Amino acid sequence: MSKAISLTELTLTSDVQGAIWSHGGEQLNVNLLSFTEGEGVDAHINHALDVWLVVIQGTGEAMVDGKRIPLDVGTCLYITAGASRAIHAGSGGLLYASAHQKRGGLMPTLP
Repeated sequence: MSKAISLTELTLTSDVQGAIWSHGGEQLNVNLLSFTEGEGVDAHINHALDVWLVVIQGTGEAMVDGKRIPLDVGTCLYITAGASRAIHAGSGGLLYASAHQKRGGLMPTLP
């Protein structure tokens, strides 16, 4: 079954930190995540999954294996399994979509 969402209706929100929409298909998990300034995903390592993300609104930065990567609207980032990663919102907040192969609950480890 196909699934469509309206990104114009899903915008940065201060009410929720983290996933504001998720969908799990037979082979793929997709999430829409929203964070206010300074908030985000702390450093961790996901040994099992590659992750792809695209910035929809706002700014921020990712740290991948110690390398700082600026995040702006339209930035696409592919993070390989086993890489240390962290993502935090900039001054205007950050809204991004992430996708990865389907699997059970995520159990990332600290770097």
